[in-house]
Amino acid sequence: MIGFLCAMVRRNRSHADLAESSVLALDLNLERSIFLFLQAALYSSILHLMNTNLPGLITNRLDRIRRGDDPQLIARMASGWAILGNQQPDGINGCCMLLPDPVVPSINDLNERDRSAFMTDFICLGDAVLAATGAERINYLILCNQVPELHGHAIPRFNTEDSDARRLGPFEAYDFAGARRADAEGRDVELIRQLRAELADATHP
Repeated sequence: MIGFLCAMVRRNRSHADLAESSVLALDLNLERSIFLFLQAALYSSILHLMNTNLPGLITNRLDRIRRGDDPQLIARMASGWAILGNQQPDGINGCCMLLPDPVVPSINDLNERDRSAFMTDFICLGDAVLAATGAERINYLILCNQVPELHGHAIPRFNTEDSDARRLGPFEAYDFAGARRADAEGRDVELIRQLRAELADATHP
């Protein structure tokens, strides 16, 4: 009799364990379903914003530049505007950008003449960054994934960087989102002066 009761207890315990496992599995599936739903909704919202006629970050930045309200402006170039980037990670100080004027979604939207002008200015900006910072090389990046308007990044790379970081692209190696902000009226005053001088010599020989 005692043996029979013990067997029943073990059987009921097994059923309880199975039921608990099933509930946990349902909870995990529900959490995953909710996560996937929210992820899809967020992605849909981003696509909607990208496809609206709202002005983008580059368009807004050009509006400020044209008003004379951008202290990070370096120079007016044939294809657009050279500026000091907003984020300046420690170790690669001197990150700059080239913004086209007028704004287009990508370099593929430019005609042959304007493509050539943009890329020539881009490399010219890189020359200025090399001279002003003493960098070893320049990483030239045209991404436009998060901001779907044409803009180029000219990012200095140095032989003093960590060896692991040097093997990576700048956005993989450094935390740009958490980097210090450019300070056109303080720490970066001399850098901007040097960049302006270099570009003035290059564009007005």
